[in-house]
Amino acid sequence: MSHLDVFRHRRALWVLSLGVVMAVVALPSLFSRSGVDAASSKITICHRTHSTTNPYRKITVSQNAVQNGGHGGHGLPNGSQNPAVFDPNFTYAPNNKHWGDVIPGGDSEGLPFNGSNSIALNWTPTGKAIFFGAYCVGMTPMAFYNAEIAAGQTQASVLADLNDQAANEDVALRAALGGSFTAGNIASWDTAVTVTTNAATLVTATSATLNGSLTVGTTSTVPSFRYGTSPSLTTSTPVAATPSPVTSTAAVAAPLAGLLPSTVYYFTLVGTTNANTVTEGVLEGTILSFTTGPIATTTTTPPASTTTPPASTTTPPASTTTPPASTTTPPASTTTPPASTTSSVAVTTTAPAITTTTADLATTTTSVATPTTTQSVFATDGAVRGVVWFDRDADGIFDRNEWVLPGVTVTLGPATTGLTSQALRLEASSLPLTAVTAADGSYLFSALTPGAYRVTAAATIRGFGYTSDTDGLADWIVDVRVVARTTSIADYAGLGRGAITGQVFDTTTLQGLAAALIECRWSGYDDVLGNADDTTFSVVADAGGSFDLTGLPYGYFSCDGRDEVTGRQSLAVAATVFSVEAVQAPLPVEAPPAGMPTGERLPEAGSTSSTTLAVASLLVGLGALVIAMTRRWNRSVR
Repeated sequence: MSHLDVFRHRRALWVLSLGVVMAVVALPSLFSRSGVDAASSKITICHRTHSTTNPYRKITVSQNAVQNGGHGGHGLPNGSQNPAVFDPNFTYAPNNKHWGDVIPGGDSEGLPFNGSNSIALNWTPTGKAIFFGAYCVGMTPMAFYNAEIAAGQTQASVLADLNDQAANEDVALRAALGGSFTAGNIASWDTAVTVTTNAATLVTATSATLNGSLTVGTTSTVPSFRYGTSPSLTTSTPVAATPSPVTSTAAVAAPLAGLLPSTVYYFTLVGTTNANTVTEGVLEGTILSFTTGPIATTTTTPPASTTTPPASTTTPPASTTTPPASTTTPPASTTTPPASTTSSVAVTTTAPAITTTTADLATTTTSVATPTTTQSVFATDGAVRGVVWFDRDADGIFDRNEWVLPGVTVTLGPATTGLTSQALRLEASSLPLTAVTAADGSYLFSALTPGAYRVTAAATIRGFGYTSDTDGLADWIVDVRVVARTTSIADYAGLGRGAITGQVFDTTTLQGLAAALIECRWSGYDDVLGNADDTTFSVVADAGGSFDLTGLPYGYFSCDGRDEVTGRQSLAVAATVFSVEAVQAPLPVEAPPAGMPTGERLPEAGSTSSTTLAVASLLVGLGALVIAMTRRWNRSVR
């Protein structure tokens, strides 16, 4: 083989090698275009406004539209002395209402919103509190426009901002408006695209049909409903609607089954535009409610009615026995004088007759027959007890896995119908009585004279409301009848409007820890953590380590999680709950001590180390192959 042939072979080999290397480098990009990774190319961010009342609009955009240095040039201007993110305690000048966007990073708190890329801007503890708090909320384009105009921005700048955001939530509306927000189409912003929740129909004790309508222009939209017992739908169940997908204007519906009777359900219509694409957006209607009917009555009444005739036929015989009973009356009367002379004997014969029925009744009869002192009445004392709890499933029944509420004041007083006996009037002199629910949420009033009482509970807690009590109402007032040697019940249920959600995860593998125990300590009535009125709310995480504490009162919380398998405890995370918006509280659990199994480690999100190693290995192999083939060709030339 000539030197020219050797050169040609070598050149071909290098071209082949370069092609292989280029293919390897392109593989990650090729795979990233698959449907599996399509969702990871989106990111949810807090886009700044200029309004101190509504400082951020939460939007979802393509990750390509977000750069590590900021989003659309909306970081804090260079040289500004303002805080990096919005601070309600900072005094902003009228012409300097500037703060930066909040963009999640690639840590455990940002991953659900950030796909696989490590993008972050202001992803600090303060920024995270904004992202998961009430300062960053979804806003319609019209709401954003109004907030900006009220903050002193020009119409032109607001329109430019909306077009620059390219929010997925706006895609359908922009398409319906001709592709952009302009001064000429502002009047159509609230009508061009609409999602309307309509009243439920065919409501029974266990089923209902949800209804709604969408106007989405030419944008493909997948309709669904969310429903549940939470008024804010903090926790909800999704259900597909038909027809699906829809375009233009369409009415949709979804039947529900397996509902609880006599229960209030809340629901909303959801429209997902451009589903499973980078521009996937979510549109939601208003939240409506319906109440399921009671359980149908049983058919026990007819059999009861059929027994009436036989009962009537026995009446004549009963009447025929009356005359004999009357004939015995004169002899009884003739013995009256002797009975009077021996009254002590008459009394002694009465007692055996009562004791043959029941010993308790004999004792009761004797006490009431001779009410000479209050002590004899107290021998027949009754009691009232109950529990105050968070009725998380809204069924009016205290389940042992539901949270209790200590520190609630319960008052016992006389019933409004009046005092019915001298003994009860004596008891009323010491009323009202008060008790405070214990750590298990319970209270007890004992040594009560039989009669009618009113039991009232009261809890003044922010973000907490009464839901039911023993008599079926929600006023936390229960009238009870105290019976001798019997304990009457007066329970009270309530529910908060706050929520804390998150995940307990291993910091090494970033995997959620299944069935971890989460405990969030509430600061109690005084808003101070660490003293006697603190209350602990607990829940068990699901198979992925995620948890959802709904129905919480407002206030300050400290949450931690424990891996029940290894006993490892997470770091405590503070959570501030003062709105219906769920507060995120990720709970990282550090790696176990040396020697403890940790399970397989998953690839780190955003890491390119494995790809780099693979490419390096391939290049080494190719290099070795080139050297070997070159030596062989050299031998053949010689």
